[in-house]
Amino acid sequence: MFRAGVEEFLRFPRRNRGLAQPGARGFTFLEVMVALAILSGVVVTVATTLNYHLNTIGRLRKTEYAAMLARVKMEEINISGPPTVAQGDFTAYGHPEYNWAYVSEDFMIKGVKKVHVTVTWDSGQGYTIETYRR
Repeated sequence: MFRAGVEEFLRFPRRNRGLAQPGARGFTFLEVMVALAILSGVVVTVATTLNYHLNTIGRLRKTEYAAMLARVKMEEINISGPPTVAQGDFTAYGHPEYNWAYVSEDFMIKGVKKVHVTVTWDSGQGYTIETYRR
């Protein structure tokens, strides 16, 4: 009984495990696993890069809004004079998450003031513009 099993085992040709059979079509398991490993590395790299760039775009967009709002506030000050309060927000412009602060200080030239307008937003970051006026 055991002998018959061995003879039957020896009668069938041994398979070439892990390597492609001569003339066979398709991929071996090892080739598929290597391809999947390379592909997964590429996917992780692309996802990480995409996430980084989306965060950068969001941060730059907030900075751009702050710059525009600071310019608007500075123009208001140039047209109507210094504000009666030193700080506020931009709710009237549809951006309640942005706040502004106004500081005016004497400059070394008599009669000239240095004016700062700082716009901050939720993350605590800020954007400051300054000008000089009489």
